[in-house]
Amino acid sequence: MKKTVICVIGMHRSGTSAVTRVINLLGVEVGDETTLIEPQMFNPKGYWENKELVEINNEILKFFLRGWDTSYPIHDDWWKQSKIKPFRDKIIEVLNRNLKGTGRWIWKDPRTSILLPLYNDILKELGIDFRFIICVRNPLDVHYSLAKRDEFDLFKSINVWKHYTLSSFYWTNGYDRLIVHFDRLLDNRELVINGISKFLGIDVSYMDLKEKIDDFLSEDLRHSQTQDRTFLSDDSVDYDSRNLYKEILRCLDNRMYLESDEFKSFIADLYLSLMALSNSIYLSGIYLWGIGEGGRKTLQQLNKIGLYNIKGIIDSNSKKHGSIVHGYTVHSPSILHNQNSKPYIMICSMFYKEIIQDLRAYGYKEHDPRILISPFVK
Repeated sequence: MKKTVICVIGMHRSGTSAVTRVINLLGVEVGDETTLIEPQMFNPKGYWENKELVEINNEILKFFLRGWDTSYPIHDDWWKQSKIKPFRDKIIEVLNRNLKGTGRWIWKDPRTSILLPLYNDILKELGIDFRFIICVRNPLDVHYSLAKRDEFDLFKSINVWKHYTLSSFYWTNGYDRLIVHFDRLLDNRELVINGISKFLGIDVSYMDLKEKIDDFLSEDLRHSQTQDRTFLSDDSVDYDSRNLYKEILRCLDNRMYLESDEFKSFIADLYLSLMALSNSIYLSGIYLWGIGEGGRKTLQQLNKIGLYNIKGIIDSNSKKHGSIVHGYTVHSPSILHNQNSKPYIMICSMFYKEIIQDLRAYGYKEHDPRILISPFVK
């Protein structure tokens, strides 16, 4: 009998934990509870995430100098590199072990959303049937949660949301997939949960488990509920993000539209534009700011990846100017005055907030996409 994996994806703070637990209550194995991340303050009813896969996903992102909160895709065909084979082997081992005693297993980690091409390749290689549940929520409510937990401003929240959401839809094109909106799950749970059961081929309905499900899906899971029209009319949010959410709502109301050429083309255009912006970082060159411990680790990792065009190092300490570190010259920040166009900067210092302020004097704007922060200093 062919094994089935159910993968729950979507942006952080969008109900992925709630959806995973509901599917688990419907009878799908989530694994030994000792393998799951423990409940914490911001998810007191549990994350329902496999510790090992979360750790592997974090390692992959860090390998490519990304954090979970990245706004940009990793460069083209990254998952085909021989250098990531150790990560690939670890994922295969975790999948095989969890599927050994069951025919159907569910896992979720929002980070999988932006690493999907690797997982798609692995699941095909293993001959596993896989289905995706894409969780969505009003982006303003996502932001309110991230602002409280991580102190994100609206600009960052929306950009990370857009990356995760576009990746979720772009990389699941052609696969069995279902959208679940967090608010609709809580407000119209019988309809939504029965739809999930039908999609997964589970002969269990909401009414069969009403007491258990209602006990879990209590109102304290939701700390804000914003009207969709509030987000769609918010001029402080970029047009593409508002339009993306509008199109997703259209898919929720018309499943046929989800698999239409019109929607697929819409997603592809936005995602590939985001990818082009990401690739420009590799092509146009980048300066590292800071040559302390964070800078050395970042430089070591950049050389290991072998993709970035490193133009040099910037440091505020005048005693370091003109020195050579691992083959790269250390410059004064004033070198930025002499650039025809503003280069990309990767901040490698723990004082990154102060450096961002300094960069404004050199013509960089608030929330400038050319300013990156190394995961080694977060």
